[in-house]
Amino acid sequence: MPDWQRILDANVSDQLSRIQLTRINVDGEELIPLDIDVAVFEDTFSHKEGVLLTYHKVNGFAPIFCYAGREGFMVANELRPGSQHSGNGALKFLKRCIAIMLQAGYEAKELLVRPVALSSPHGAA
Repeated sequence: MPDWQRILDANVSDQLSRIQLTRINVDGEELIPLDIDVAVFEDTFSHKEGVLLTYHKVNGFAPIFCYAGREGFMVANELRPGSQHSGNGALKFLKRCIAIMLQAGYEAKELLVRPVALSSPHGAA
């Protein structure tokens, strides 16, 4: 992991430790949802590195995001090439997100991972 990413993750972890994340009730347990999703950022005319045909058949990027709590506080994000499958690299990204939450003082048993589109063959339709 690059130094800049470690610094950014530590900063996010510090910020998350200072707020009260709203939990959801799942079978009598109050859990913090971690929502992970891939989006399409259309970027047809820029010719930037990584702009490739996405699963929505437009040129762009396929960034992945992780949000915490019902409020949707950003835990982490990663800009990815447009052609990258939603599940490719998702486990490594999830581990990073959980590490940020643990560093913020939350316990793994408090977290409920909700992958929005990672199991679909082409991401969210």
